[in-house]
Amino acid sequence: MSETLPRELKILIERVVRPLVVTRERKKRLRSEFSQHLATIFGEELAKDGDTANALTRTNIRFGNPEDLTKELQQTVGWGDRAVGRYQSFLSQRVGESTFRFALRLSGVFFLMWVGTVLLFLLIGISFGNFKNDLARIWTAASVIPAYTIVMCSMQILGLCCGEEWYRTPRRWGRIFGYCLGLGVSIPISLLLMISMTGGSWSDYYRIPLFGIVILSGCFIFIFGGIYLGLIHHRETRSAHEWESLEIDGE
Repeated sequence: MSETLPRELKILIERVVRPLVVTRERKKRLRSEFSQHLATIFGEELAKDGDTANALTRTNIRFGNPEDLTKELQQTVGWGDRAVGRYQSFLSQRVGESTFRFALRLSGVFFLMWVGTVLLFLLIGISFGNFKNDLARIWTAASVIPAYTIVMCSMQILGLCCGEEWYRTPRRWGRIFGYCLGLGVSIPISLLLMISMTGGSWSDYYRIPLFGIVILSGCFIFIFGGIYLGLIHHRETRSAHEWESLEIDGE
């Protein structure tokens, strides 16, 4: 967010952009474009008499009605951008939402997805398969879902906390190392839980060298991927949270 732009104009921009159902990337671009546009107008108005209050009033008039601008912009948004925007909004950390609650909310989504998958396979087993055998495998998978959800929640928290610590000044390397270590422990646990969902025996899998290589490769990919996503998530949402923390009319 531009530090040189008066707060009143930032709120004016947010009144236009916040109600839009678009992707996070497009909102970021619109805020940047509106900031440059309003900075130019405000500079022109301020140069007339040097009165900040009058310059802000005239800038508001020249900018136009925020509600009308929102409607005009929303009409230019395709259905794909609207769908992605709703998806991003649901899966993004909200202003004032703690890391724990955010991770818990996302884990709840994973939990519902797994439950839906189990119910789907149960329906398929009843309709087409050997019900007794399928039911045993499905029950095995269902019994692991709560533990898997807890592990996923822990991984979400660790990744987000790692991102927060990375951008903290000064960095607390001990905590960063601890979060990374926690991710390193959580990943193989989650993989083993996924194996157990299939009804397979862990000892049988261990006898296959190729599978061991895949597991190790997956660990490294997910560990570094989790850390990377944690850092990127924090960096990309910091600016958005600054804008969204502004109080606008109607809130």
